[in-house]
Amino acid sequence: MKKRSGEKREEKKNARRTKGKRARKLLLLCFGNPLLPEDAAALQLRNVPGCRIKRCNSPEQILQHAGEFIIVDVVQGLRTARLLKARDVTHRCKAVTLHDFDLGFFLKLLEKLEPQRDINLIGLPQGIAPRKAEKEIAAILKTIKARRRPHATTRPKKKPQENGLIAYASKNNLTQG
Repeated sequence: MKKRSGEKREEKKNARRTKGKRARKLLLLCFGNPLLPEDAAALQLRNVPGCRIKRCNSPEQILQHAGEFIIVDVVQGLRTARLLKARDVTHRCKAVTLHDFDLGFFLKLLEKLEPQRDINLIGLPQGIAPRKAEKEIAAILKTIKARRRPHATTRPKKKPQENGLIAYASKNNLTQG
């Protein structure tokens, strides 16, 4: 598949940013059904800045990844892409037939086996265009990074340096009070 000129420029820009540094990219585990157009958006993702994309065929592939990752899948009933927790999706899962043993059921099982593991999902609306999905995912990831980064006002303030005489006087209670 040929790359568009905009994608080439973006890759070059990312390569320049990370030159000399080894940037840790977030892993996106993408699920969906390639045979159903309304469920294939996550599998059609190509380029999300700062992320490595892995297309998954079965939910068991989640177990192969111990580090930080985010699952991307189409979620019925959404209007825009949203960040979800595994428990937001698993509360509706009921297995009636073998077709119900999908990603939602697997996440419910994983939640019981490893309750300490915090699993995040990015839910995409049905029928979303892949390029629009990439933009919405990038915006969601940007807000996640902003939340993790300490705010400028919450940083501890440094004490001004004191000269030796003032430090000695305050240490030995020689200040006027």
